Amino acid sequence: MPLTEKHHQQAQHIDNYVKNILQNGGTKEDIIATMYDYMPGFKYLMDHLSHQEIDSLSQQYDGFYHFANILEKVAQGIKQGILMSCNPTILPLGRDGQKSPICCRTFNAP
Repeated sequence: MPLTEKHHQQAQHIDNYVKNILQNGGTKEDIIATMYDYMPGFKYLMDHLSHQEIDSLSQQYDGFYHFANILEKVAQGIKQGILMSCNPTILPLGRDGQKSPICCRTFNAP
């Protein structure tokens, strides 16, 4: 399926969101803490595009790439047991094994 204007608009929306945070001195944690509203658009793209098409959008939109990369790292952290998922908060394990909450409602991991 070729990329449509709707696909580009969704990617640009996420791209603008991430760039705005970073240009105003925000961090990855700020993106995580506020990305909930952008998840439906990202999920739409993931559900309707091939891996190659997602890669193409990532090459065109740096903020979109950064957003996807954060989600990939969070998913890897959960899979590896570095992050624990709680519905709807993600709680990383600190060096001392204590739960250290990040204000986050990004997704509900199984």
